[in-house]
Amino acid sequence: MCVTPNSIDNGTDNYQTLPPVPSNDAFETDPEVWDLIVVGAGVAGNALAHKLGKDGRRVLLLERDLSQPDRIVGELLQPGGYVMLQKLGLEHCVTGIDSIKVTGYALFKDGKHAVVEYPMEGYAPDVAGRSFHHGRFVQNLRYAAAATPNVTIRQALVKRLINAHATEWQEGEVVKGVMYKDNAGQDRCASAHLTIVCDGMYSNLRKHLSDPTIASPSFFVGLILKGAALPYPNHGHVVLAKPSPILFYPISSKEIRCLVDVPGAKLPADLPAYLRTTVAPEVPESLREAFLAALDDSEQIRTMQNKQLPAKPLRQPGALLLGDAFNMRHPLTGGGMTVALSDCKLLCDMLQPLPAFSDPIETSRTTADFYTRRKPLSATINTLANALYKVFCFTGDKAHEEMRSACFDYLSLGGVYSSGPISLLSGLNPKPSVLVMHFAMVAVYGVGRLVFPPPLAPRPVDGPAAAGRGGPHHRPHHLVGGFVTQPHEEDQSFQRIGRLLKQVKSTKDFSTPPPVDSRPALQPVAETSRPVRDSNHTAKSLSTSPSAGSPSSCGLQTGSLGHPSNNVSLAR
Repeated sequence: MCVTPNSIDNGTDNYQTLPPVPSNDAFETDPEVWDLIVVGAGVAGNALAHKLGKDGRRVLLLERDLSQPDRIVGELLQPGGYVMLQKLGLEHCVTGIDSIKVTGYALFKDGKHAVVEYPMEGYAPDVAGRSFHHGRFVQNLRYAAAATPNVTIRQALVKRLINAHATEWQEGEVVKGVMYKDNAGQDRCASAHLTIVCDGMYSNLRKHLSDPTIASPSFFVGLILKGAALPYPNHGHVVLAKPSPILFYPISSKEIRCLVDVPGAKLPADLPAYLRTTVAPEVPESLREAFLAALDDSEQIRTMQNKQLPAKPLRQPGALLLGDAFNMRHPLTGGGMTVALSDCKLLCDMLQPLPAFSDPIETSRTTADFYTRRKPLSATINTLANALYKVFCFTGDKAHEEMRSACFDYLSLGGVYSSGPISLLSGLNPKPSVLVMHFAMVAVYGVGRLVFPPPLAPRPVDGPAAAGRGGPHHRPHHLVGGFVTQPHEEDQSFQRIGRLLKQVKSTKDFSTPPPVDSRPALQPVAETSRPVRDSNHTAKSLSTSPSAGSPSSCGLQTGSLGHPSNNVSLAR
């Protein structure tokens, strides 16, 4: 069964904690050998047990604690993850937990902000990101797994892998199951043809199935903001703060999660003081009061060390490794659940043709390519997450800050320049070639900004320029990088950059096509004259009509380069 909206959400906080999933301790009904043992009933474990149980496999799902988990991450499921949830038949698990649809991101930097939407063309209306309390989502997945025929879910502490003799497994042997401690404290052995280990980031079994190298670049400090409204509803908010990013996103209709990234191996000695003096000034003004109010209750300040774990599998017959036990990336982009669900779907598809798992050689041959076939999606999301984290952190280095600004402004351009990267981040178009393309484009864009600066100094938004001059033939000012510029100034600057980008774009295929720009093409500026003075201070007339070699006659329209497109807005 899966919890329904009426059973947990009646306008109060009754849905705050869902009841534990009952442990099935009817040991007398256990088969002598299970088709599959899944260690860990988190996102990956539940999804895998549910799908394989529906395929007719006898599955034993073991979890240390079947009560609702309480974490400050795993609260944003990207649209690509939701699509995988649908393919696994588990999309109903995001309902009834006061989850929120997420349709894009709002980025903030130095008083500017850009809003970027997920490219959802061609998808059903219900496909979007989802944000929620992690524990509620996991409990719904557990209810779904427990209700699946052929699945037995049991609270147990798995201690070790075992071999065919029910003794501790050794290198070179076939994994034949696990030894675990049941609710009564009794040691038991469970045999299976295939064992899947997905027991989370603190796994004690990963060392047998991989060569782990774990890095800890930072901490997340978690707060819950109440009584506040996000500047852009149904969006994740990323603040490119100093020294590192701050995230805001809804986790219910009444609560906003704030995650403050604190770089380094240790947290500040006085964490509340650090949050007040260093972080609070970086928080958007509309959220600052709620942020400071959340700091008043120091017991509500939660911390978690972020980890990065490259996938380095050791292929052992009879066992596979999945989820955070196997592979982790910086959680900045919220890609972990998308990778886990994609891995589950891929593995289930690979196992589906086998009539049974009893032949370890045949099972190993069938799953031999699993770690290779998962790479396009997992490597794209992992690389993007780790790279964006490095770029978004403030280091004080001038060259790094140029790249940081270039990345923000590149996403602000709109068109393919925002829809391409956001399609990667969302898991909807996880192609390594598209990732490499946009890395190159950002680099070219950043260099172009330095080599070809705007020809005329921009005018700040404040003052008469902000209001515009009006008139029937007046061409409106455009907002670029937080400044108002005349159209021809903007055109000249972006056309120079555009020529560089066009050289790269002309030889590549952007998998996400740019949206159709409905604006009319820019018309040449009418020929006018303005007085100048020669060396003798004699007034002369200078024609301002574009010549054949001028930037404005290069033939490149600035539709998606110089102007925010339909899926992005930029303001100050």
